Amino acid sequence: MRFQGLATSKGIAFGSIYVLKKVKPDVTFRLCEDVEATIYELHMAVEKAKIQLVLLKEKTREKIGEKESRIFDAHRLIVEDPEFIKTIESIVRTEQVVAAYAVDKARKQFEALFLAMDNEYMRERAADINDVANRLVKNLYHIVDDVEIPQDAIIVCDDLEPSDTASLDAGRIAGIVTEKGGETSHSAIIAKSLSIPAVTKISVGCCDDVNGKPAILDAVDGLLIIEPTIDESAFYKVEKARYEASLEVYKTGMFEPAVSSDGHVVEVAANIASVDLLSGVLATGADGVGLFRTEFLYMNRCSAPLLDEQFEAYKKVLQAFGDKPVVIRTFDIGGDKKIDYLELAHEENPFLGYRAIRISLDRKPLFRTQVKALLKASPYGNLKIMFPMISSVEEIKAVKAVVGEVALELQAEGCELGAYEIGMMVEIPSVAVMADKFAKYVDFFSIGTNDLLQYTIAVDRMNEKLTHLYSWYHPALLEMIRMVAESAHRNGIWVGICGEAASDVKLLPFYMAIGIHELSMSPNKVAEVKWAVRQMTMDKAVGIAEGIRELETAEAVKLYLE
Repeated sequence: MRFQGLATSKGIAFGSIYVLKKVKPDVTFRLCEDVEATIYELHMAVEKAKIQLVLLKEKTREKIGEKESRIFDAHRLIVEDPEFIKTIESIVRTEQVVAAYAVDKARKQFEALFLAMDNEYMRERAADINDVANRLVKNLYHIVDDVEIPQDAIIVCDDLEPSDTASLDAGRIAGIVTEKGGETSHSAIIAKSLSIPAVTKISVGCCDDVNGKPAILDAVDGLLIIEPTIDESAFYKVEKARYEASLEVYKTGMFEPAVSSDGHVVEVAANIASVDLLSGVLATGADGVGLFRTEFLYMNRCSAPLLDEQFEAYKKVLQAFGDKPVVIRTFDIGGDKKIDYLELAHEENPFLGYRAIRISLDRKPLFRTQVKALLKASPYGNLKIMFPMISSVEEIKAVKAVVGEVALELQAEGCELGAYEIGMMVEIPSVAVMADKFAKYVDFFSIGTNDLLQYTIAVDRMNEKLTHLYSWYHPALLEMIRMVAESAHRNGIWVGICGEAASDVKLLPFYMAIGIHELSMSPNKVAEVKWAVRQMTMDKAVGIAEGIRELETAEAVKLYLE
């Protein structure tokens, strides 16, 4: 059986079909049929949680350490706290509701109680309440947290949310097939960063009856082959070897700077979403990190990461890259990156709504904790802090004020700070148009082409019906990029690109000609882009860039560059 789709992360994979089904616990208000039976279900969930926590403590102690395992002692104290359990029971009895709703309501009550306390340590215990409540709800629904994905699985699902992709065991996954998404969807971006072949636009229904069957994923031509014939398997073994051999050409000099044949230097950095991927990123020869997506630290959990956890993550990345630049973006939550414990309201158009820096400035304690962790980590490397979704000068002034306040607090506590830069993403047309105004307040710009494109041409990048309109060859986007680069040069700051378009080697001459200092991309594209820089001269780049300015359509630009 053959199914045609769209390749979003290139490669060829052999494996077996694994249909991934997601289950989200229901904690909405519902009346129960039998109060005593509901109380009994609650007690069974509590007893199960006690056993799980003992096992988790032992597993954590063996894998990580004694200190880290003690968190589960705190969780056991909550599970065994009579007041917490009696509160849940009281809600069940007085409102005659299902246990899951009662647990969630009690969680909110206790969380508010802890967050209102003056003591920082006690405020942080709200995270433990969230974690325990989530465990109880999952136990009530008999949801197993750790689904064992088989080795060499070709995952098939409707779509992968950022939280899903962040939790995947990349070592067991051969490929990813989704029904929804596109080249710039977050599932595609993460698949690229993990170097996992991925194809979208293939119906999940085609795999309902073939779970576990052998398959080949051709993520070069966008093809899924289920139960391949002997001839098909033989053909793709040759194609896989040929494709991987073509990548070897790019690895020559991959650890050297990217310098054109006439001496022009381009910094080629990597985008990362997890500290667990550091060894793989370092092996690509990246000149640094151009985008550390910190929102993934906030996913797949019941509450926001605490100060020490964030500090250790940022410190680890900075130390790994030594004196190479590491751009760490504050959390870009919202849009298509939903986090349940933040209880963000449903929005008709979340990409234009309450997200990223708007959440940070509205929920100052959450934001200040992240800034504090970043500044504490500053002595350990070449830190550059970047803020997402800035749309006004007032916002960049406000975030700089927070950074200044937190820096003074840390210094008053005797904490030594290292040097760091402050920058912002340019992903909204208002910023590109007013770039000179913003440049006075930052040390660098980083152009996020994924969002800048969708806002510039009014095309939702997640809307499958508009895929044909979403093209980073659009002349309007290229002119926006040119404007921002020219502004950066006028104001003496550096400028980079961290969107998916950064890795497109066809656009490389344009980037070089307009003076883009840094290109940041999925790690598996670093070697190819470095190789392409070495094949270029500035005279040739300038000539190509001038030719682009005369063109009127995205298709014309693409054909011209090809």
